[in-house]
Amino acid sequence: MGDWSASVVIDYIGRFANYSEVGNVKAQTTVNPQITYRGYRNIRFTVGARNVFNEDPPFDEHSSTGYNNDISNPEKAFVYFRVAKDF
Repeated sequence: MGDWSASVVIDYIGRFANYSEVGNVKAQTTVNPQITYRGYRNIRFTVGARNVFNEDPPFDEHSSTGYNNDISNPEKAFVYFRVAKDF
């Protein structure tokens, strides 16, 4: 809307089999919203957050880290601010 834009990215990683006695590894969902203002000298000011509900990756007993490094997202919740200008 005008100089403002917003988005929410929802990342869903579904259940998967790890072929053990424990069974399937649970699903993981992360929510990542952001809002951007572009109006002052065509500069974009963005504030956003990653993994706003601070969801931990599901436990996988076959991994040395406790989660599957290839599939799960271990990123903790954080807020960011970005300033960008195209030349």
